[in-house]
Amino acid sequence: AAAKATAAPEATGSRPGMIALVLPCEATMGKLSDYILGANNYLENKNYYLTIHDTGMNLEQEKKVIEELVANGIKGILFYPFSDRDNLQLLYDLHMTHYPIVTIDKYFESVPVSYVVSDNQDGGYRAASHLLQLGHERIAFICSEPIESATSIRNRYFGYCRALKEAGLPIDPAIVVMGVRRLLHDWMKTRGIDETRPRPVIESHQKQYMRDLLRSLVEQRVTAIQTDDDYIALEAMSAAAELGIKVPDDLSVIGFDNIELSAHVEVPLTTIEQNSF
Repeated sequence: AAAKATAAPEATGSRPGMIALVLPCEATMGKLSDYILGANNYLENKNYYLTIHDTGMNLEQEKKVIEELVANGIKGILFYPFSDRDNLQLLYDLHMTHYPIVTIDKYFESVPVSYVVSDNQDGGYRAASHLLQLGHERIAFICSEPIESATSIRNRYFGYCRALKEAGLPIDPAIVVMGVRRLLHDWMKTRGIDETRPRPVIESHQKQYMRDLLRSLVEQRVTAIQTDDDYIALEAMSAAAELGIKVPDDLSVIGFDNIELSAHVEVPLTTIEQNSF
């Protein structure tokens, strides 16, 4: 795990403490760097250093990193979980010993650990409401992971459901696609595609899967797509372009996060911004 430090704190006569920020992947992904900037900004001149740790989206590595940080005397942990269904025993043990740990992005419904998260349900509601105001009635919801895996995804979906219900529209399971990453894995497996092949080969199959998915949704009269993150939204827009479907003329797409890339594609992505800082 890579480590970075803040600017030197003010001299206080005592040795600086260490606070750890545990992230699921490299800080270059999405808005993760904003979490670092926010924590770093607060800790300046507080007589604490910030260390950054990447768990590689691996639950065993996540557990190992946190255990080692605690054993090594880290004063507190800011924890961005990969999933809020796993490592519950570890979190509960830390809670019972009153160890200072705060989760970000997600929270653990079964463990009373402090957390700082966006109002994801309101964000999902606003995204769907925006599409409804544009006149859409067949709005698909696509998320990268199953809703069981994260409170953030669940609440964005619940916001989507609330907006449709208030508009008097039914929730159609046929156009709600949960866990695209897992579905992609199954799709490639049934076709005998070896996922260890070179990345360009795998990416070509991933694009084919997304084209097939988009074609299926359009055949079901979908005119708008709401996603749980900008990456899935951008993949959908790319697939639409390859199929000759114009965004936003033929299909509206809205994402979530407002990653930097979303502003630099041919058609800038409409998205819900999180204040990660």
